[in-house]
Amino acid sequence: MDNNLNIVLLGGGNWNTTEVLPVSYLEVPATVTVLHRLSADGKLVPHKGMGCTEQLFTDRRAYTVVAVSASGKTCKVQADKFVRTDANGMSEDQTYDYAPDPNGAVVTLRLTKKGWRSGGRRFGMGYRRAYHDFSF
Repeated sequence: MDNNLNIVLLGGGNWNTTEVLPVSYLEVPATVTVLHRLSADGKLVPHKGMGCTEQLFTDRRAYTVVAVSASGKTCKVQADKFVRTDANGMSEDQTYDYAPDPNGAVVTLRLTKKGWRSGGRRFGMGYRRAYHDFSF
């Protein structure tokens, strides 16, 4: 199985580009919102080992897909370990290392019209992103 995801970024002006991003344990910049759009539309089908991000108000938590239903519309994700690696203090510029956590909480997600959900919790499929907003 290919562990890369081809993404076409389309923008105004004269820039159109294709980027190949590794799916497993990648620290994805916050500007890569195209993954969120694909995930919300249900066009990004999850597979075991794929990254997933819980989207809190401004904070983010990293997860990994551990099981997928035959239909691809339900999956289980497990919380990852993530450790901040920068020395930027209470900054918006944050980088993290991610690792699977066999003891992490497992959450069942369902694909709804509004994207991947578990109760009232929102998740983005296809990327791992941790972020802590110090302003709250």
